[in-house]
Amino acid sequence: MQTRILILGSKEYPFGCGTDKIKSGGIESYTEGLAEEFGGKKDVEIVIITRKFENQKSYEKNKNIEVYRVPWIRGFYFRNPSFNIHAFLKALGLEFDVIIAQGPVAVFFSIILSKFKKVKVIGRCAGISASQPQYGGFLKKIFFYLERFVYGKADAVVFGSDEEKKQFEAKLKFLPGKTIVIPTGVKIPDVKEKCDSCNKIQVCFVGRLLEVKGVTYLIEAVGLLGQSFKDKIKILIVGDGPQRKALEELVRRKHLGVIVEFAGHKSKQECGRIMQESDIFVLPSVSEGLPLALLEAMANRCACIVTNIGLPVKDKKDALVVEAKNPGELKNAIELLVGDKKLRDELGRNAFEKVKKDYSWEKAVEKYLGLVSGLRVV
Repeated sequence: MQTRILILGSKEYPFGCGTDKIKSGGIESYTEGLAEEFGGKKDVEIVIITRKFENQKSYEKNKNIEVYRVPWIRGFYFRNPSFNIHAFLKALGLEFDVIIAQGPVAVFFSIILSKFKKVKVIGRCAGISASQPQYGGFLKKIFFYLERFVYGKADAVVFGSDEEKKQFEAKLKFLPGKTIVIPTGVKIPDVKEKCDSCNKIQVCFVGRLLEVKGVTYLIEAVGLLGQSFKDKIKILIVGDGPQRKALEELVRRKHLGVIVEFAGHKSKQECGRIMQESDIFVLPSVSEGLPLALLEAMANRCACIVTNIGLPVKDKKDALVVEAKNPGELKNAIELLVGDKKLRDELGRNAFEKVKKDYSWEKAVEKYLGLVSGLRVV
């Protein structure tokens, strides 16, 4: 039996095609990986509704993936709700059997849509909006109640890891009735052991430049490094976003321009190349779901430093885990890895093996299909 799955919440498709000054991130990369794997299934059709950019077609079909692009309003506070409203209106005229919605706004409109179309809604928690620092106190309170409401109404809620599920419950004081853990998939690149190909040890961050990503703490940590360590490293900040100017100003004030380079927004392929060339990957976030950038860094055998926000890694086994918002701890972790190549190599190898074993799009799609099948017979 043919199954049509509608995917909502992705602000661009394919990932990296958008011209919005506020760059997209994890949801968009996740959607692309998920759709590509679904694309190999004969009994599944995928329908994606996303934003329309200049010189893009409003409708495209490639094999069993249909893409509809809708209007939206630019601006940090308008782009998400305006896009989701137009996506809702477009979806009213389409046929599908189940919805996979990502993020609380998309899940909210999907629940309304499900009442008209008589279909089930799978909500995917892609981080907790109520705990993200780029939103003010009033918006955080709105998101707190919105997330409790929409994920409680969804027919099933997907988490990327047990740790993300625990973090959700701790932050929102609530857990939906039907939940399932579906680890994010990641492509395994052909990467050999890291080698000392240049004089500098490359430390990279890859992600949107938002307050929630904690890049401020990374820059402050670099400023605390002793001169002998500063001479050995290069910090590459890959990505763009509303915090970029403030971060560049912080680098200037701390006289770190020789060490810290802002690479700007890069394509998926360019990000992969940068991770292959990097020795250390830092994720200083104060809140995350299960970021694809971390999994891709692990797949590229980077020695990773992450914050203690519930990510599926073990301290000193496949990553170094430090306290969030703590530049001092982050500085100590960087110094430890810069000074110990054996530890860098060990963490990189263990991270690679973990990703290879536990995270694949094939397994993710199998779990989604099992979930969809179960919901359709209820």
